[in-house]
Amino acid sequence: MSDLSKKILIDELIEQGHPEQVENVIYHALKDYAWRNKITWQGIIASSIVNRIEDAETEESPVLMNGDTIEKIFE
Repeated sequence: MSDLSKKILIDELIEQGHPEQVENVIYHALKDYAWRNKITWQGIIASSIVNRIEDAETEESPVLMNGDTIEKIFE
């Protein structure tokens, strides 16, 4: 994925210009992809991201690897 692709995903997350929340669409797409591609690296990575999201949703203070940068983006 190019830097432009990453920027577009972040832009979509910030803009929220769709009838469904973008983060929900990404989450469910990752979950579905992980389920259908269990034995590929892409499926394993998708599963890891889904698990991280699900775990973080139940944690009081989830840890972000790039917390400072993410906070600046979403200010």
